[in-house]
Amino acid sequence: LRLGARVCGPPAHDPDFNVADFFVLLDIHSVDERYVKFFLGAQ
Repeated sequence: LRLGARVCGPPAHDPDFNVADFFVLLDIHSVDERYVKFFLGAQ
């Protein structure tokens, strides 16, 4: 969530893994450049 991602609604139960899944949306054009460099390296 520090990257600017948004949780888009309530969790959904995943019975196969017995966990809660969240739909998360991340606009890659609004991510801070320091995170882009960290995850993707120098571009």
